[in-house]
Amino acid sequence: LATLGFLALAAMCPGAGLALAQDDALISNVFVETDLRQALEDVSAQSGINIIADQSVQGVITVGLQNVTVEEALDLLLAGTGYLVEKNDTYFLVYSADETSDGFADVADTRVVRVRNLPGATARSLLPAVMQRYVKVDDASDTLVVTAPPDLSRRILADLAMIDVPAETNVEFLPLHSRCEIGAEI
Repeated sequence: LATLGFLALAAMCPGAGLALAQDDALISNVFVETDLRQALEDVSAQSGINIIADQSVQGVITVGLQNVTVEEALDLLLAGTGYLVEKNDTYFLVYSADETSDGFADVADTRVVRVRNLPGATARSLLPAVMQRYVKVDDASDTLVVTAPPDLSRRILADLAMIDVPAETNVEFLPLHSRCEIGAEI
């Protein structure tokens, strides 16, 4: 009877099936020197949730999964690989954050930021090197264009907000006590 209720709900609300399957599906598996794409397919099959990997996804992984959700499984499978996950209504997309990969334009956000307190080139240079490649500078207007996957884009924008602050003018006066009396030891 519960299965019939789930099927009826899934038929009325197509997106509900993913949410319910995600909440219920716990993944347990051991991957030793396993092709990453194969591991993703195994997690997809075990959970009943579509996991799509773009063409750039490759590598070999070793990881044990014990009663973890699909999202936790993906985090563990992709840890240290540089690949990211985008959750959609009916599937997960695993992709490369490399701006030269085929699917980058499909997942990247573009934001325009105008820096006010320092030159755009300086603001960009103060970002970590790994982030700089996602930031272009228009020197004429001190405008930065950030094109990156959503999580990375938010991190770059937060870092730029910390960097682009007014310079503080701190003047500290130090008293000079340089009186020398004749005959006093220095």
